[in-house]
Amino acid sequence: MAFYLGIAFLLCIVPVELTDNSSSLMPNGTDNSTHVNRTRICLTGDIIIEITADDNITCDREQLNGTDGHGGDGKKVNESDYIGIITVPLFFILSVFGNSLTIAVMLGKKFRSMTSSLILIVMALSDTCFSCIIPFNRLFFRVWVGYDVRALSSGGCSFFFIMHKTSKMSSSWFIVFVCFERFVAVLYPLRTKLICTKRNALIGIAGVYTGLFLYNGFWTFSVRIVNGVCVPNYATPETAAMARVFLILGTFIYSLVPSAILLVLTPAICFQLARHSKLRRKMSNKQDTQQDETNKTTAMLLGVTLAFFTLVTPISIAHNIAFTLGVNFFESTDFKMVVVRETLQVMEQINYSINFFMYVMCSRAFRRRLGQILGCKFLQDRRSESHASSSVQTAVSTVYKNN
Repeated sequence: MAFYLGIAFLLCIVPVELTDNSSSLMPNGTDNSTHVNRTRICLTGDIIIEITADDNITCDREQLNGTDGHGGDGKKVNESDYIGIITVPLFFILSVFGNSLTIAVMLGKKFRSMTSSLILIVMALSDTCFSCIIPFNRLFFRVWVGYDVRALSSGGCSFFFIMHKTSKMSSSWFIVFVCFERFVAVLYPLRTKLICTKRNALIGIAGVYTGLFLYNGFWTFSVRIVNGVCVPNYATPETAAMARVFLILGTFIYSLVPSAILLVLTPAICFQLARHSKLRRKMSNKQDTQQDETNKTTAMLLGVTLAFFTLVTPISIAHNIAFTLGVNFFESTDFKMVVVRETLQVMEQINYSINFFMYVMCSRAFRRRLGQILGCKFLQDRRSESHASSSVQTAVSTVYKNN
């Protein structure tokens, strides 16, 4: 949190001149009086394009209305944004609280040495970063503050969208990492210690962050401050095609490609776990504690994967469909589009707040460590010390994939 507060402090002290919606300045800072008959701003899908009378470009809508992708005139809160006034603070609190506790548990002695703990920690950090950024994207926050905090400087505007896109994209790929580790552990158990090492995990994490920072850094060519509003998709006729490519490719990197990978790996994992379970039942009539933990591991894996499919993938699909139809998904004021947008955005926020609660439900070891941190005896195991010690080892090996 100190990192985010430091960034916010640096952005706040940057000396800038805030522009008003009624300003006579064009996006590049030149006098509008010399351009009024030569240039205009139009919207084609999600892309805002500055064009001249000589450009052969068809506009879906004329003139930028000063919004940040949530409709309205940028001066007052729309009725649709009242949903965000309730949901954004709620999920912000749940996400910061849950992910902070997840990091605290993963840094504990029993979990610190595990490969999967690194992935869960960075995923919690990405989820927290995204939840901290979301309020700045909403119109009600800008109206409450009085101006767009993201537009304090051009560098701050670009940095904001780099962090926004990188946090949400990286979280998606870390889910893929967790699923891949479980895939190797279940289908190729003899190769687990060779493939699923902390070194490989660190290389993978560094690769994800590096690749996404570079991609989103290049994507800032379309970021511009327009009438005091930080706009993520602003282009000229020369860069319009590239802006469309980056926008479509971004949705694939964010959810469509990770979803496809999870769709292949998850059924294979569940099938193999079910097969192992059936074989163990045939070989022994005794109650197997490890079998119980395996079932919970399967439930957690299915829960995380299904949560991603259900809560994240729909907004990317809807965004691409709207883009194909030439409709700005995040700015349209059509009633049906508003309902779909607000619903899917709430679902997306849930995805970044729910993992902690799934860990609590599915892992006895996680609950025990959490109970120790919070001083809550209810969360700690009430079994005998010897049996509890055995259960901890079983839960750690199955749930957190340290085969």
